[in-house]
Amino acid sequence: MGPSEKARELGATKIEGGINWTWALGFTEEKAEEFVKWLNKNAFDYRGPYPPSGRNVTYDIRFR
Repeated sequence: MGPSEKARELGATKIEGGINWTWALGFTEEKAEEFVKWLNKNAFDYRGPYPPSGRNVTYDIRFR
């Protein structure tokens, strides 16, 4: 299972690709922490989780 699939399994509502990073959007705080643990265990680079701010009401994580 790749990180995008794992993110969806943990409740990410959207996956956005970019040139250097992929964003997993829409986590609860608990599920974002669980995804970060999975990324660490599987040696993926990541930034975040980014907490809710402004109009964003969920936690988001970017990874590669």
